Formats: sequence, structure tokens, C-alpha cells
Amino acid sequence: MLMSEALELLIKYRFDRSERTKKIYREHVTRFIDFVGDIAPSEVNTGQVVDFFIQLKKVDGSEYSKSFQNQVWRTLHLFFEFCRDQEMTYKNPIRGCPKPKVPIGPKPKLSLREVRRLLEVIEETETKRFDCVARNRAMVLLMLDCGLRRGEVIELRFSCLNLDEGEILVWSNKTQTSRLVPVGQETTEAILAYLEQRGPGLADEKIFLTVYGTPVKEHTIDLLFGRIKKRFDDKLHPHLLRHTFARHYINKGELRKLQKILGHSDVRTTATYYAEPDIEAIKAEFKIASPMAQLVLALK
Repeated sequence: MLMSEALELLIKYRFDRSERTKKIYREHVTRFIDFVGDIAPSEVNTGQVVDFFIQLKKVDGSEYSKSFQNQVWRTLHLFFEFCRDQEMTYKNPIRGCPKPKVPIGPKPKLSLREVRRLLEVIEETETKRFDCVARNRAMVLLMLDCGLRRGEVIELRFSCLNLDEGEILVWSNKTQTSRLVPVGQETTEAILAYLEQRGPGLADEKIFLTVYGTPVKEHTIDLLFGRIKKRFDDKLHPHLLRHTFARHYINKGELRKLQKILGHSDVRTTATYYAEPDIEAIKAEFKIASPMAQLVLALK
């Protein structure tokens, strides 16, 4: 069996993932196949994998980020493990290739001033033909104020809402798990404002719709953020809102609770990404904890 055929088996039978994840698997494995040729998995050796990563560059010749390289490595590792399970090869050739290391450190975030500006910009991002302000505000607030991933917003259904209790049930295609997430008053009001405009739906019906009445997809949100970026910041992307939620939450909240809200299976993931104190928190504590600050307070 050729690698292209093995890839189709992987996509079809092994994983119940989001369409975006399947697309990533297909793109990365196909990129490798284009490099080595569509040969049998058993014919691939570690040297070919190493050579592939050496030449892995953007169209302009610049290097991909370590995060991207790491994602490619993990995808190929998963692919060849699948091939081993199906007895298409007796080894995983990527095991001898060093895994690209992703820099560890706190994730970026928007400041509270930038958050306020973002919410203002949403009102300015409508097309001439359609009014989607209520829908867009609700989707953005779910990412910004509840820490939802883009795909989790898309998957929300009417049966997931329990707004009277201030909570929603979130399903993650990424982890194939569900979790309860609290919802703040402003986000609740934004959802209700959109639903009043949208109208009722069936329990299993997705909440967010396009102007044509079809369920919103990742492309819809990408287009929205493309319009927002023109008036806000070119570095803005949907996942930055999840980072913003977590970085601000940890300044006032507890790590374990944040882990549950974000849906991380391991609290160490949450700690690695978000527990590092930012400069604002350090300066606030410095004002009462430094020796001179304590001396001034003691002499008052």
C-alpha cells in the first residue's frame, strides 16, 4: 500500500476529528509525500525524514516557526504509528529525527484597553449587505470572556445553553470531550440578543448561522477577523482571545479552576502557558512587597 492510500485510511477510519484537524493531517502528510514520492510506508527511512525537515521552508525561503515544524513532526509521527498498527511498516522512521522544540513561555494577550477597543471595533466591521453585529459580538465574547476555541464556538447547540444557571456545555472536537463553562452577564446578554434576532431552534441545532441560514464554519470566523484586523491589529487571531481570557483570569483566579474552564487534561499545560506572572502583576505586588515599600508602609 502506498502512503497516499494509507493517509486516506487514517482520515477515514482512525480519527473522529474536526474537519480542520483532518485538513492539517492531509496537508502535512501530503507535503512529505511530495518530497519523498508516493512510496510504501515501509520504504521510508529516517534519513529521508531528516532531509525533509532540513528543506521545509516557506515559498520565500524563510523558515517556518518552531510551532509549525513541531506540528508537522507530530502529524508524521502519528501517521507512521498508524501505519505500524496496520502492519504497513515495522518501524516509525520519524523516531530517529529530533522533534522541533517549541519555545516555552507565557502566551500573548490583549491588554484590557485593547479588549475595550476590540469590542468597539466589532460594531464597525459589518458589510454593506448584512447586519451580523449581534452574532459577531456573541461569538467574540465566547472566545474572549469564556476561553472557548474557535471550533467550540461553532459547535455550540441550543441544548448546550443553560443561561439561567450561567453555564454552557462545550464540546471539543480537538479533545473529543465536553465540559461545563461559566458564562458572564455581558456574554449572556450578547447571546440572548443574538438569539432574539435569530429566532428559536431545535435542541440539536447549531446556534450560530450565516446570513444564508447555514451553520457558521471556521471560514466565517476567519473572514470576520480579517475585517476586524483592518481596524484593530494585524496580529489578531481567534486563539489570541482564548489566551487573553486565560492570562487575565490567572491574575485573579486559581490555576486548577482555569484548567477546568480551558479543558486542559493536564494542569501542567495550563501552568506552562498561563501561570507565568506578567509585568503588570509583578509591578502591583512590587509596590507592597519590596523592602522600601514595606518600610514606607511600616512608618505610616
